[in-house]
Amino acid sequence: MRLFRTAAAIASAVLLTTTLGLTVASPAQASHFCGSPAYQNVDDGYGILKGGYNLKTAPYSDCFNVAYLGKGTKLYIWCQVINEYGNFWVYTRVAGTETYGWMSWDNFSEVTGNRGHCTPYLL
Repeated sequence: MRLFRTAAAIASAVLLTTTLGLTVASPAQASHFCGSPAYQNVDDGYGILKGGYNLKTAPYSDCFNVAYLGKGTKLYIWCQVINEYGNFWVYTRVAGTETYGWMSWDNFSEVTGNRGHCTPYLL
């Protein structure tokens, strides 16, 4: 009888761990699109943020944050992509830093450059 209780306890622990693992992992996961596309510096422009926004790890709003950037921050633009929702995003470097990430075109008040596309186009 003791062996049965031990086996039942182990089976319950495994089931609970598996269930909790799936439950805990799901909310923490970002969009399945959060793998960053390839990027390279093919643009000589920059953009100025019109408000405070999060720099992202990939070109989607639900991807992970790299850094919060305030209004007026200057970002050097490397290249752009159009994501699966048809939104334009640019890969950037924050002026005066070695901080890189993705920012939506919608967040800029001023933009210069040639809008070069990131290659290969991997979204």
